[in-house]
Amino acid sequence: MLTACRALAAALYAALTGAAKGAILARASAFLDAPDAAGVIAAVSGGPGLRAATAVGLAERVPGTARRGAVTARAALGAALDAFARTDNLRDAVLMAANLGGNSDVVAAACGALAGAHYTASAVPTLWRNSLMKKDLLEGFADRLLAHALLQM
Repeated sequence: MLTACRALAAALYAALTGAAKGAILARASAFLDAPDAAGVIAAVSGGPGLRAATAVGLAERVPGTARRGAVTARAALGAALDAFARTDNLRDAVLMAANLGGNSDVVAAACGALAGAHYTASAVPTLWRNSLMKKDLLEGFADRLLAHALLQM
């Protein structure tokens, strides 16, 4: 579980800092492939051991994922990364992830977070954005989080 959380955090950070899709996938892949603490340190530092991810087929390297329903955190993240890698926009990525079956809600949420960070909020379909319950509250939280993050820089 912690490995998947670290991999998603690394991918989100890469996406939010403007990295290309291949670099985002490579950061996540480095954590998923790291067998030990030294591998995690290499993934964090971007040093030796950080290799380019194969964009298509990332999920197949995570046991139990493939195109079936994901049952573990690693498998769910692998499926989310695979949907992100195989598509060119937020809408298609989220819909692909949501239609996998199994824990598709988890897979679609992780994929949506990553795709949103990469493609930006403007990529969210207008219908989806306008259908949000408590949209103003969510946007307020997002604005405050951004303001706080900018103060820390």
